[in-house]
Amino acid sequence: MKFSNYTFFIMKDGSAKCCGLNSNGQLGLGHKNSVSKVTNLPFSDMKNIVCGDRHTFFIMKDGRVKCCGFNFNGQLGLGHKTTPVST
Repeated sequence: MKFSNYTFFIMKDGSAKCCGLNSNGQLGLGHKNSVSKVTNLPFSDMKNIVCGDRHTFFIMKDGRVKCCGFNFNGQLGLGHKTTPVST
C-alpha cells in the first residue's frame, strides 16, 4: 500500500488548504518545496480534489479540471511526460 503523505481540506467557501509532502509539486502551490504546515492554495472554487500517488486533480465548481504533480508516466493525461507539472 502506498501513502500520498499529503492532505487537502476544502472549506465551505470553496477555498482549499493543504499540508504535507510537496516534493513533486503535488500540492499545487507552484513550487516543489516540502510543506508541513497548513497552507492556503493559490486558487479557489473547488468542488472536489482527487489525489493520486504524487499527483493531484482539482475539480472546479464550473466543471474545469486542474492538475499538478508527478507526470513521469503521463498520468496527468496532458499528452507528455514532463514532470513536475504546475497547475
